[in-house]
Amino acid sequence: MNGENTTDGAAIQPAGWPKPVGVLSLVFGILAVTCGVLGTAVWIGSDALMGSLMGGALPAGTPAPPFAPPLSPILIGAAAFGLLVNTVLIFAGIALLKRSQSGRSLHLVYALLAIVSAFLGSFAGYSGQQDQQQQMESWIEQHGDTNETTREIADSQRQSM
Repeated sequence: MNGENTTDGAAIQPAGWPKPVGVLSLVFGILAVTCGVLGTAVWIGSDALMGSLMGGALPAGTPAPPFAPPLSPILIGAAAFGLLVNTVLIFAGIALLKRSQSGRSLHLVYALLAIVSAFLGSFAGYSGQQDQQQQMESWIEQHGDTNETTREIADSQRQSM
């Protein structure tokens, strides 16, 4: 057996919980990194994508309304920090599967960083929504009465403010 012997000669089995916790850490870490990267890509390309989908609905020369918060240092920083935090979770899962002593420490580091990330992400999301709302108000002032489609968009936004 792989366990250590006690004074009476019986073998001590290693704990069984590190394997499922390590696997779950790997799964959740990989999912979070994948979704974070894909979500950031969609966020960056959403204005161009939605603008092309609106195509002929807007008059020529009228830009599409802002569909996502503008790129800002705080949002980019929050996305990068989230990627770092979830990478720590992946390494913590690997360390736990190897039964390394660093597995516990890395999970504790992950827990602390995840708390910081939650606050940073909340603040970044709020500030991004405020920036997007200001851009939408500016778009409404400039293009709100151009044609029927823009009036519908403007009326819908005015009702939600």
